[in-house]
Amino acid sequence: MTKKDKTPLPQGFWTIWTTVALDLVGFGMVAPILGRYAERYGASGFQVGLLFATFSLAQFVFSPILGRLSDRIGRKPVILISL
Repeated sequence: MTKKDKTPLPQGFWTIWTTVALDLVGFGMVAPILGRYAERYGASGFQVGLLFATFSLAQFVFSPILGRLSDRIGRKPVILISL
């Protein structure tokens, strides 16, 4: 496959992948040290699990809402506002 045969990347491709990468880096920085912070501030293992479950539930609930909003006003404004 030559360079001429490749399909171009969609507009906003790098914006989305940069946002995903930043999100994963942030999550990857917090997850390993969360146990130490929990010990320091007296949180139980249940509370740490509840914190992760709440984060996941919020993503589950608001992903479709942000998806519909991005269909209306565009992908980039929604990503910038949600960051």
